[in-house]
Amino acid sequence: RLEAIGSLTAGIAHEVNNPLAYISTNLNTVDKFVAQLNRPEHLEGLPEELRVQARDAGESLDDAQEGFERISNLVARLKGFARSPDEGRSSAVTDAHALAQKAASMAGVGLPEAAIRVAGGEGQPIRGSEGAVTQILVNLLLNAVQASGSEPDIELDISRREDEVQIRVADRGCGIDEEALDQIFDPFYTTKRSGSGLGLSISYDLAERLGGRLEAANRKDGGAAFSLFVPAAV
Repeated sequence: RLEAIGSLTAGIAHEVNNPLAYISTNLNTVDKFVAQLNRPEHLEGLPEELRVQARDAGESLDDAQEGFERISNLVARLKGFARSPDEGRSSAVTDAHALAQKAASMAGVGLPEAAIRVAGGEGQPIRGSEGAVTQILVNLLLNAVQASGSEPDIELDISRREDEVQIRVADRGCGIDEEALDQIFDPFYTTKRSGSGLGLSISYDLAERLGGRLEAANRKDGGAAFSLFVPAAV
């Protein structure tokens, strides 16, 4: 059944690649136009309001390009959903705290500065793909934000556990139904009205490919906690 789901997911990812190619081409075209527009000799002939909009357009394009790259990376992982668990393993060494800060910044757009707090793990090296670890953490953080209502209060803690590093994302939302805990990582299982049910299953698969694991639990004082365990580099 999982193999069939993997084939289906890979097929969907392949179809998504086509419109992504158009988006990439159009982004590059608009980027060149905005770059020309922002040249000093061209800006001088524009009204002040249009000058501001021209400068803002460059920043908006950067954000759009980053979003496009995230989608492209996700599609690439979806296409490999049914491949060998060892395929995602990497000998690359990266900093756990730096990755956590990066993921918190990406998931915290539009939120108060203190909504997502990162603690621990300064200088702690981990072994694995930077992109895969970041994608898992962003998925977990976005889920935590959605579960937290109007006032997110999310903790992202990093700690050493023998030969592993634990990166724990904890929220103070409504928690997870006990029955759902056994199915939370199953493909297409979701408690959201508009959810695809693939986010956590893909994250779980990525964690295993990294040589680690992903666990879920309820907090004693309310809310849910997801823990990503990855190999420590030292």
